[in-house]
Amino acid sequence: MSAAGCWREVCAVVMLVAAADVTLYRGEGYAGYAALLLAAPLLLVLGSPRPRFHWNLWLVGAMLWLMALRIAWLGSPLTLVMGCGLLVAFAMLLAGRQPYLFGTLAYAVQTSVAGFVGFKLDPEKRTAAWDRFREYTYQWY
Repeated sequence: MSAAGCWREVCAVVMLVAAADVTLYRGEGYAGYAALLLAAPLLLVLGSPRPRFHWNLWLVGAMLWLMALRIAWLGSPLTLVMGCGLLVAFAMLLAGRQPYLFGTLAYAVQTSVAGFVGFKLDPEKRTAAWDRFREYTYQWY
């Protein structure tokens, strides 16, 4: 990956975190959640190293924006959960994977584990806690 691509990803992550912070903590009611669901797909596309714009990505993106409009108009916890699920499906499609139901759930759960693994700096400097975590997660595969 080129240095420009790496900086683009980092900038997209920083902007996504800032957008989530502003919309979730300073948004009024469900309007903040809706604004995040409108902005997140654009930032995901911006940070994607190789976006794949197939018809199913456009379809899920349109469904996500319509869900965001629905949340802004008359939000409820169920529509918010559905919007978050559509956001995970959008991210899967952007990565080139098909968003089947159980695959989408697994993709959402593994995101936090993959983020934790991605932050380890040096394999030789693992602590005992890291080794226990690794053994625990490998039992599930």
